[in-house]
Amino acid sequence: MKRLEDVNVYNVDMEDFAYLVFVLGRDFLHDKLKYDNGEAFEDDIAYETCANIIVDFMKSEEYQQHKSVYDCLIDYLNNREGVI
Repeated sequence: MKRLEDVNVYNVDMEDFAYLVFVLGRDFLHDKLKYDNGEAFEDDIAYETCANIIVDFMKSEEYQQHKSVYDCLIDYLNNREGVI
């Protein structure tokens, strides 16, 4: 996993970053952020998982599209269905 302290190295917009980490966890991955035994990830592990996905998203072609970042995130996740 990427170290979250190094997120600024990727030159991401921190307002978008915080919003997208929250949205990813709440809207898209809330039922997937679990261990094999069904227990939910601890908050810090869930956050780091979402943050790492968002760093990759913010470097993607989908993030550069001229529409809302929420819609761009949907495109990104749909294009990686089964991977994430």
